[in-house]
Amino acid sequence: MKKIFILLIFAFSFHSEEAVSQYEEDPFEDFNRIVFNVADRFDNAVLRPTAEVYSEYTPTIVKNSVSNFFNNLSEVDTIANQLLQGKFKLQLTTHLDFY
Repeated sequence: MKKIFILLIFAFSFHSEEAVSQYEEDPFEDFNRIVFNVADRFDNAVLRPTAEVYSEYTPTIVKNSVSNFFNNLSEVDTIANQLLQGKFKLQLTTHLDFY
């Protein structure tokens, strides 16, 4: 096994194809940069301060309720996935737990 490994290392050391691909022009680069800058500024000006205020001043019981709400929303995907996989009993149990 060790000999095969050494042979493979030796063989691939002579591989001459360039590993780095050449730069290709992105026709949407300017647009992507604008969208990134807008999103970054929105994040810094609105979302981050909102999250900090929410984290600092919201009572734990409210945070738990909001977290539970979004966790329950993810159950819809789980129900659909179980249905598509043919796990009907598990799907029914999850569906009833959702309500």
